[in-house]
Amino acid sequence: MKVDSFFTPDADTKQLIKEMSSLFGIKSDIITDFLNYLTFVWLLQLAQNPDKVQTLTLPYIGKLGVKFNKDFINQETGKMETEVDVFVALNDSFKRMISDIKDRDISELTTFLRTNYIERLIENSSQT
Repeated sequence: MKVDSFFTPDADTKQLIKEMSSLFGIKSDIITDFLNYLTFVWLLQLAQNPDKVQTLTLPYIGKLGVKFNKDFINQETGKMETEVDVFVALNDSFKRMISDIKDRDISELTTFLRTNYIERLIENSSQT
């Protein structure tokens, strides 16, 4: 896989970048560069120590870890594939938030969203 094609955002990533840009009033190129940097650093960690679990901290959510396991030829397709072990460790506060949402208690989350983001989005929209 060519590095250029790897760092070409898919439709979901493009939508995320667009939403973040609108919400924070930050150019989409800056957000793209940040996400690319985050991914690039993690890939370098994996390249330097492929036999160790390399983790990426997702703020507020937890950690995602990946460890190279093996390359193999898929007998059905004949293509080379890579097998990795994936580890997820969610923060306790994130798990509690999921529980609150499941219980339909989203009042704090809604207030936080409105106060910190929706009002900012409206303000940024009125300035353009």
